[in-house]
Amino acid sequence: MRRYFAVVALALAAVPSALAAAPVQETFDWSSTRVIPAGAACSFAIQVHSEGLIRTWTYENGTKKTILQSGFFTEWTNLSTGETIHTPLVGPAIEYPDGTVVINGNNGRLVDDGNVGYSDVGRTVTTLEGLVFAAGQHTIEPFPVLCEALS
Repeated sequence: MRRYFAVVALALAAVPSALAAAPVQETFDWSSTRVIPAGAACSFAIQVHSEGLIRTWTYENGTKKTILQSGFFTEWTNLSTGETIHTPLVGPAIEYPDGTVVINGNNGRLVDDGNVGYSDVGRTVTTLEGLVFAAGQHTIEPFPVLCEALS
């Protein structure tokens, strides 16, 4: 009989975690285009177009997980010449209630003739104070590599 009550007590202890609310899931299409004016990054104006499917999960504790679904990309275009470069994006990005953001995956890469000129691939952990951890290939920013590739 004691064994029975012990099993029942253990089962009841597990009930609250089993009844935790499932995360709220949202999926939506994303399409955004903006222009970086000449002189701001390169000597020519660049159109930046991002497009794809975004899926998010928001948990009871405020944690938000975002995944850019396959096919998500950013396209960079030199508006003077029409030269264009694509970079895939995937994530996932996990944003915690304290402001910490953890990204595991591909946040962008520029490959020219088989050579990686810019990459943000691997794991990064950022807090409100700034970057606290990075593993993988991380270039600080895509410029001037992007300017050279588009000229």
